[in-house]
Amino acid sequence: MKSHFNPSAYLPEPMTKLALRLESEGHPTYWVGEDLSRAVLNQTPVRFSFLTTATSQQILKSLPSAVPTRSLGRSFVVPTSAGPVDLAPLGAGHTLEDNLSRRGFTLLGLAWRPADQEGTDVQNGMRDLQDGHLRCMGAPITDLSQAPARALQAACLAAEYRLTVDPSLQSAMGLAFKDQSEGIPKPELRSHLNRLLLIPDPTPGVDLLRSTGIERQLGLGQGGDSARLMALSPIDLGLRWMIWLRNGRGTRPLRKLGTGLDLTRRIQNLLAAHPIEERFPQRRGRSLRKWCARLGDEDCEKLVELRKNELKRHPNGQDSESQIRLKTLIGAIAEESAEIEAGQKAIKPLLGGREIMDLLNLPPGPEVGAALLFMKEKIESDPTQNNPSTLTELLKSWAAEKKHA
Repeated sequence: MKSHFNPSAYLPEPMTKLALRLESEGHPTYWVGEDLSRAVLNQTPVRFSFLTTATSQQILKSLPSAVPTRSLGRSFVVPTSAGPVDLAPLGAGHTLEDNLSRRGFTLLGLAWRPADQEGTDVQNGMRDLQDGHLRCMGAPITDLSQAPARALQAACLAAEYRLTVDPSLQSAMGLAFKDQSEGIPKPELRSHLNRLLLIPDPTPGVDLLRSTGIERQLGLGQGGDSARLMALSPIDLGLRWMIWLRNGRGTRPLRKLGTGLDLTRRIQNLLAAHPIEERFPQRRGRSLRKWCARLGDEDCEKLVELRKNELKRHPNGQDSESQIRLKTLIGAIAEESAEIEAGQKAIKPLLGGREIMDLLNLPPGPEVGAALLFMKEKIESDPTQNNPSTLTELLKSWAAEKKHA
């Protein structure tokens, strides 16, 4: 059915021209997808998807820069000066309404045609968007079974747009995912979960996965406060995965998702260092410096903040000792960092390589490095020598001894 909405302000001109080019050759072209819904809500779209009645051969003829992204010409990416556009042919015998009706959720059943500034809404998706309601096109168990990743998509949509999930959809999610999840490709599964964790406040989505049992099926969420802690944490994929995996089975769920090695290693390091007041040495010294260097200053700070937020719910009782240990550790790290910084400033020679070359008439090379090392050793043994006049005399004596050696 036709609908009155106009998201043209959010469609960049180069993309409008792309649609009009196809239209000029007799191929109706429509803006579709989640980011159309985002634009309808007056939010800036992130990516753009078009549907066209043009065949794959006609697309390639009209748009030579189009790059096929699926076999048999089922979809393309078309570069524009405003960014890429995902473009898909409707296919022979299929109508726009057929395509929109297969998108699972009513708020995705929208299309907008730039050529005539006209919108299409197959099942009251506009009303659901305005009401903040997430529901399926048809029977939820049927829609979810046809594409089981929609259960994860529902969690993302609920979190991203703060939607109320229809009870019939919520009750069907766990069963559909349990029966069909083995068929979801790892990259698709991983993409949905990563997207959820990168939403500023993923709480509605994480809570939805918990209440439907999907979180448990994925081997995640042993701590009931994961969503709250994620919302309080920076938008950091590794840190938020660590929050979701803590108190669980380590990084085994990540292996099932095919997560990259670098991200997995970082999450393993974060898990190994949590809770930080129990894993890190309490006293200043070499061991504490080693732990801090291994994890990195930024991740140390993030784990400290995470632990503070964890312990806020337990101001007394069994966690009081943890709070004391955390406070002691924070003080030790601060003192150690201040001492290292002061030491680095103290031993930094006031004469550099260029000054040494001019003073001793040396060309660039190993002799300059040897002179710098000599200066550093002298300053470490007696920081009061770190002044230009003293260093000049020391270097001249050193050079003379080297010459007569």
